[in-house]
Formats: sequence, C-alpha cells, structure tokens
Amino acid sequence: MAAWPLIGRDELLDGLVADLVDGRRRAIVLAGLGGIGKTRLAAAVARAVARPFGGRVAWIPLAGSSREGGLASAIGAGLGIARLEPANVAEAIADAIGEEPALLVLDGVESRLHDLALLDQLVGRVAALRVLVTSRVVLDRPAFSSVAVETLDMPAADADLEQIVASPALALLLDRAGRAGVDLPVTPATAPALVRLVARLDGLPLAIELAAPLLRDLPAHRLIERIGERLDPVVATIEWSVAQLEPDDRRLYRRLAVFGVPFRARHVRTFAERSLAHGLSPLGQDIAGGLERLAEASLIRARPDPEGLDPASGPDDPRGSEVREYELPALIRDDATRRLQASGEATAAFWARANDLLALCELSHAELVVRSRLDLLEQLDIVHADVLAALERARAAGEGVFLLRMTGALSEYWRSRGRLAEGRIWLDVALRVGPATETAERARALHGAGMLANWQSDFGRGRGLLEEALAIRLRIDALADAAATLNQLGLIGLDLGDLEEAERHCRHGLEIRRALGDDATVAASLNTLGGVLQFSGRTDEAGALFEESLAIRRRLGDESGSSVSLGNLGLVARDRGDLDAAETMLREAIATRQRLADRQRVAVVRHNLALVLFDRGDLDGARGELEAALAIARELGDRLEIANSLSDLGFVEAAAGNGERAAALQGEALVVAARVGAKGIVAQSIDGVAGLVADDGRVAEAATLWAAAETIRREARYHLLEADRRRIDREIEAARTRIDDEAWWQAWGAGEQLLIEAAIARAHAALGAAAPAPRAAGQVAV
Repeated sequence: MAAWPLIGRDELLDGLVADLVDGRRRAIVLAGLGGIGKTRLAAAVARAVARPFGGRVAWIPLAGSSREGGLASAIGAGLGIARLEPANVAEAIADAIGEEPALLVLDGVESRLHDLALLDQLVGRVAALRVLVTSRVVLDRPAFSSVAVETLDMPAADADLEQIVASPALALLLDRAGRAGVDLPVTPATAPALVRLVARLDGLPLAIELAAPLLRDLPAHRLIERIGERLDPVVATIEWSVAQLEPDDRRLYRRLAVFGVPFRARHVRTFAERSLAHGLSPLGQDIAGGLERLAEASLIRARPDPEGLDPASGPDDPRGSEVREYELPALIRDDATRRLQASGEATAAFWARANDLLALCELSHAELVVRSRLDLLEQLDIVHADVLAALERARAAGEGVFLLRMTGALSEYWRSRGRLAEGRIWLDVALRVGPATETAERARALHGAGMLANWQSDFGRGRGLLEEALAIRLRIDALADAAATLNQLGLIGLDLGDLEEAERHCRHGLEIRRALGDDATVAASLNTLGGVLQFSGRTDEAGALFEESLAIRRRLGDESGSSVSLGNLGLVARDRGDLDAAETMLREAIATRQRLADRQRVAVVRHNLALVLFDRGDLDGARGELEAALAIARELGDRLEIANSLSDLGFVEAAAGNGERAAALQGEALVVAARVGAKGIVAQSIDGVAGLVADDGRVAEAATLWAAAETIRREARYHLLEADRRRIDREIEAARTRIDDEAWWQAWGAGEQLLIEAAIARAHAALGAAAPAPRAAGQVAV
C-alpha cells in the first residue's frame, strides 16, 4: 500500500502502536464499514512497529482472496512456511514466530469468520505474538479488543476558515485533490460548498478519495448532486455488508431509511407498531438485537447515551441496546432508501413515520401550551429534520388535514425555539392547503399562526388570525381553547397600546378559565391581565395578580411559568423603588429562561433587568443587557422588542452624554415602532427625542414633543411604568425652569393637538432628518 499520509488518525494510530509495543493489548480488531480506512490505518501501524519489532511484521491480505486452504494456509504463506500439516498447524506457526515480539496483520478477516479459532489458539499460545486484524464486522472473540474506526471528523457548522482547512475530512479532500492535480483554494466563497461535500460523503475516507479527482471536471456544488452515480466502489462495500445480513435484519435496515435523525430502539419499536396500520409486515420482536447486529455490521453508527447508560457499562450490558442512540450515515441512508423504494414499502413506511411524529408533536403541544418543558423541547429538537421532511411530504401530497394538525401542534415549539419565520411559513401553507371547514384542527393552526405573527409584531395579521380562531372555537364550544385565544388577543392589545380592548379580552378569558377550574391556565390569564393593568397605571392591582399567578405556578411546580410571573413582579418592585428586590427577581427569571432556552422571553427579561440597572446608574450594565436583548430580537424578527430595545438604548446613551448616538437610536426606534403600530413605544421614543431636543436648548420644541407623547398615551389609555414616569417627569420639570410659563404652555398646547402621524413626523424633523430607513429587522433563516 502506498505510504500516503494518514490524515485524521494520529491519536488513534499512536494509541494502537503503544498498546501493541508495550503489550497492553495483544490482539486488536479494527472494525468499521468498508472504505472507512481500516486497511490504511493497519498499514500505518505495521510500519510504525516494524522498527521496535526488528522487522518481524507479517502482512496477510485476506479480502478477495481464495478461501482454499483456509486461514492457516494464508498465515503460513505470509510467514513463509512452505507446508503445514493439519495436525500441528498451531505448533508450526508458533515455532515460525519464535519468542521475539512479532506482529501478524490480517486484512479483511470478515471473509474468514468461520475459521478464527486458530487466532485464539495462537494468541493464547505465543506470548510474543501481537495480532492486528481488520474487519467489516465486530468480532466476538474473547482474546480480541475491538476498536471502532469511525468516519473522519468534519468541520463544525460555525467553523472559521482555519478550522475548516484543519478538519480531517476536508484536509483529506484537499490532499487527495492536490495529488490528482486539482487546485482547491479554500476561501469564504468556496468553503461552504466544500464543507457540504465532505458532509455529503459522511467523512468516509474512501468516498472522499474517490470524489477528489472528480473535482477536475465538476465544481463541488455540482458534484454533490451527482455523488450517487459516481462512487460505485463505495456502493459495492455497502452492498457486501447488506448481503451478509439475515432477511429480517435486511428488512429492518431498509425501513430505518425513514429516520433522518438519531434514534433508539424504542423509537423504532413505536414506528414498527404504527407501520402495521399502514399495511407493512411486522419487523419482529428483537428490534434491539437487530439494531446491535446492524451496528456490528458497521451499517449504522451506535454510541452509548450519557444520560441513559452508565459510562462504566460495556457492550454486553443488557440495557445497552435499549438506551444506545443510533444513526445512519448519509451514504448508507441513501442505500437504505433505494432498497425501501425497490421493496414497494416506501410510501407506507414514510407515512408511518410521519404519523409517529405527528403523535409526538400533539402530545408535546398539550404540555407546552401549559408550561415550557425542556425535555419535550429537546425531543422535538432531535426530530426537527424529520418533522420538516414529513411536512414537505404532506405538502407535496396535498395532505391538508395532516398539515393542519402537525403545524398547529408545532406552534408552541416554534415560538419557544425562536423559529418564528419557519413556523409562520408552514402554518400559512397548512391554512391554504387544508380544508376550510370549521374544525378544532384549523382553529389550532389559526391560533398558532396568530401567536407567531404577534411575536414578530405583525399585529394586524396576528389579530385577524386570532379572531378567526376565536370565532371557530366559540362556535364549536371549545371553551378552554377559546380562552387561550382571548389571552393572545389581550397580548396584542397590550403591545399595541389598546389597553381597554386588552383588558376586556383578558378578563373574558380569565372568567372562562376560572369556570373550567384549570389552575395552570388561570395562572397564565392572571399574568397577562396583570401586565395590562400595570401599563394602565394600576400597579397595586397588577402586583396582586402577579402574586396570585406565581403562587399557583409554584404550587403546580411550573418552573417556566413561575419565572414569567417572577419577572413581572420584578417590574412591580422597580416601580415601587425596591431595586434590590427587582434585580434579584429578574436575575432569577433570566437564569430559568436561559436554561429553558426560551429566547424571546430571555430577551424581554434581560431588557427589564437593563431598566433596573439604568435606574441604579449602571449605564454600562444597562447597555450590555439591552444590546443582548436587541441582538436576540433582530435574529428572531421580534420587531416590538427591536423598537423597545432601540428606544431604551437611546435613553442610556443620552444619559452617558452620547447625544448623536442617542438620536440615531431613537430615530430608528420610531420607524420600527410606527410600522408595527406600537403606540406605547412610539410615545416612549418621542419622549426620548424631546429630552435630546431640550438638552440642545430647544425647550419649546421639547415641550411640544412631550405633550404629543402624553396625548398618544392618554388616548390609548396607556401608562408609563411608574419608574419611567418619574424619570420623564424629572426631565420635564428641569426643562420648564429654562423657559417662561406662557411659552411653555403655548408649546405644550400645540403638542396636544398633534395626531400620532404628525407627532412622529415632528419628532423626526426635530432630529434634523426625515425618517431614516431602519436596519433589517430579524433576518431569520428558514
């Protein structure tokens, strides 16, 4: 074998050589799929031990060789023994090896699985002997230690150029391409396609080596499309492994093509049970055993699960096959899919998997609407790729009812994980493709679409969807669901500053939930209504509702809901001037939200903490929290939080003496808030502009703007939080001392006459420019 550099195996090579030379392990089997690089690794080991073993290394190739004469003849020929008598084979080989350390390398021992007793005898009889074998299957031999040869590590999704080039899979591609005369510069423009190529090849060394020369004629992105037709030797190695399986295991193997994500035995068992309803034959009772056999044949990857399997347990642990995670490498999944399609089982199998996922989504949704449960969110994270594949299959087949059910069941997951754009797109597809009849499934999809629109501050669209969902839910007498929709409509009213409407919706929903006796949802309504009352200036009433909500949620063990109520109580404490209590509550709420990975609410609570730090005079701390909240909001497309964070950052920069920066922030906040119709934030930003104008000496213009902001709030029945009210009042009183009363009240009266559109235009004019174009709000990858 040519001594080309061995890439990505340095640590493994060093360990094998040390073990063989020191005698820690005397017999080792390198097990892995054909093309994984076992032979090249074994050759590197042989070269490395040749010197310490004085050249006593015998390389015995078995793959593809004739079976005539058996393993003994092959070893004898490799050792130069002219003739072996059947009666003394082991003795003759032992004599030939002698008493000095020697290495016997048998490459491709899977072709002689029936004839391995001789190796056991030799290892037991000759103390100086070391044996290294390569095999496509794991050997169950007591004398041998098994070492799994895995695919090469590939670049991480967020790797930089230096890390990409250094990753073993891409390093091998670059090396073999260079040897084939192909120049592959890795630049920001070329790196994404090269990374996708090695990922498509699963880091399989043989596949990479075969692909590298093809890059002479095809760029990487085109080669990715044609891999299936250009890598015949890789296909042949998979064909050989599949051919060795028993019929039941071959059936299991092809049906595993429906799993595009890691799975466990219980997942396959559930899928198998559901498959029966789709007309598929049983997979058999020994699914866990079948998965282990496929892993031993190197057709699926297996690894112990750190949470389910004691690290000290070995492969013989009876629990291992039940808790171990498995996955199909992409090239092998392609082969399994091809076999599944050829069998005529593909449609039934993929729909069985889709309905299995639907059941998981609906069960999870029933819990997630009550509280954020990290375990359920993580389960859905794991199957996310398969869920999207099921949705795409349903869309292509026009399965509207399935789409309505699954997208509606995923809405809370999409919200919690910040996949707002993805969720809105799929819910829109479902509502267009699904039947227009008034069903619970359609109402749930409408509610989910309205909720996600609300989170992206698309309030007009969100309100329309929610009102349609509410009408259906009331007509079909789904009162608990109707209360949830009323709560969402209350949130939209709160965000828009329509507090009278918000309070009406929230109180209606709370009445329904109290009548139904569902404490968990009662707590949610109490929390939302408390927010409405707090921004209506009724702080004490709001605090009482938050306290009641928190008490219920703590009694129910709802850690997620408790953190929401606790965060709102932190704002009440801030309004009352108890900054220590406010900071303690908000930091506790942030820690919980971060652990639950609920990113939207992390942004909101960090913003609220920034307000407390601002009140303390900690401008750097406040700036840091607001910038973190703004970054999350931009990523998620939460325009309400974008506008709110920009505006409060403007107040922080003004306090720090950075007037130009403060003006830019308030101008951008005004644009975003006006576009989403958030009256409270529009008024808040006009307050910020007024403060900057007053600092510039234009006190009469500042009075006009402050009066306009007060008018906007008054007409919307929207109140500043008490702490913010105190701060704005201090600014107004300071400005009034710099102008006579008549001029002040004349300017104030002019501001009271301005409509909201005119007030916004005047604020922009006061900043010295027309309304600036805002930065892109929340560019979310779908």
